[in-house]
Amino acid sequence: MSDVVGELEAITRDERWDDLAAVVDDRFFAYLLQDPEALRRALEAVPERWLRAHPRYLLARSLVRGARQPLGLVDDRELALFREWVQSQPNPATRDRLGLLTAALRHLVTAGRVEDASDTASRIFATIDDATDSAGFHDVLAPVLLRAGTAKLLAGDVSTAIASYAEAKRWAQMRPGHPFERVAARHLALGYAVAGNYAKADRELQRDASAEVDERFGHEAAAYVRGLIAIGRLNRRDAEIRVSEASGVDATSELSWMRVHLRARHALYWGDRDLMVHEVEDYLLTDRGQTRPGSMAGDQLRADLSDLYQALGNLPAAEHVLETRGMSSAHRSVLTSRSRLHLLKGERERALAHLAEAKQLTGGRVHFLASWRVLQVSAGQFMGDPVDVESLRALASSMEHTHAFDALVEGTPEVRDGVARHLRFNPASLPDVYAAPPPRATLTPRESEVLGALREHTSIKAVAAALHVSPNTAKTHLRALYRKLGASGREQALRIASSRFE
Repeated sequence: MSDVVGELEAITRDERWDDLAAVVDDRFFAYLLQDPEALRRALEAVPERWLRAHPRYLLARSLVRGARQPLGLVDDRELALFREWVQSQPNPATRDRLGLLTAALRHLVTAGRVEDASDTASRIFATIDDATDSAGFHDVLAPVLLRAGTAKLLAGDVSTAIASYAEAKRWAQMRPGHPFERVAARHLALGYAVAGNYAKADRELQRDASAEVDERFGHEAAAYVRGLIAIGRLNRRDAEIRVSEASGVDATSELSWMRVHLRARHALYWGDRDLMVHEVEDYLLTDRGQTRPGSMAGDQLRADLSDLYQALGNLPAAEHVLETRGMSSAHRSVLTSRSRLHLLKGERERALAHLAEAKQLTGGRVHFLASWRVLQVSAGQFMGDPVDVESLRALASSMEHTHAFDALVEGTPEVRDGVARHLRFNPASLPDVYAAPPPRATLTPRESEVLGALREHTSIKAVAAALHVSPNTAKTHLRALYRKLGASGREQALRIASSRFE
């Protein structure tokens, strides 16, 4: 760090602004992390006239100033000058085009416009792929890809976020000792933790590069990762420490909502669920820009809220939360919460339908979460399917690989005990979170008659004739039967009845 200070002080003392430009072109982001104050002093010393004649370095000064602010935004007037200069170039450098896109990305994320930010991130990826020049890439691409990855994460595209963070880390590694390697590693760990692979997230944190970095960069992400890992492993003592540490982080970034998410998961397993319900409800009301339905923050916190209501036995409230307009049907936690809710209501077929949707989204690959597998086996058990050893062994293998032991919370006692027998590493005692689903429905004699008529006849008129009632009365009987079975139509009702009553 003293070398950074010495080099920059010598340049500013001798007023060698062209030499400073060369340093900024080569090592700006490295110095921004290693000693932002020394970099700021050097750029503040440059005459204003020279900076306006060289807008790339005017933007660099604005970025350094922005790094000291909570949201890291740059001055709009200086950004406009930089944009005008870039657009005036016959062949703008790719690094400058990326600078404009990244500045736009910052503003969109800050405004909570996550879909637009995600589209801008895609434009960044395309600009990098199509680049014919690579000047400055060794310094510029790591932070640019980091920003783009976070935009994808906030839009719920976790897989693309992980890929972007991994690419950011790879570019940082191209220059040994580049401090952005550590920051990228922490965000890559965050991506893995959000995806439910706590083992991989932990390994990424352990590989943290040793370069000196201003702790404002990446420290918040690392705190969230440690909390997610502890909760995912069901390590209650460590979780209490890590959640407390994350709650104490000076969080003003676009990831600050994760503090509430961590506290909600901790409360779900071990804390005051009633109190946490109020906290999540209040946060969704007071930070509506960052928690819009369809965003990662909005959907995750609503899934957390529904889970809390389910744990409290308030299933109508849990369902009302999940019916919020605009929520993504593909969000992992939302799919989990909806599937579990159906199971708790005794709607086993609907639970399995949601899990089949999840399987279709992932193609049945390893991205099919352990919690989904547990719910699937548990729902099948309630439908009368035997819990086979191979399914339990596959669940145990998935959990050993990811350390997603919290998935066991979703299982019936038989499933939980069966999986635990196949685990080489047993997690701590499992918290009892959700009530057992209601027992299988039994049919009254009249309902059995309606079911028999439904088997024999396909039309309402024929069913009504068989029951000696009017078509409207037959419809009423059928609606009541479907509701009791948790079915949406004739074929599904017959299939459920066949598995339960025969």
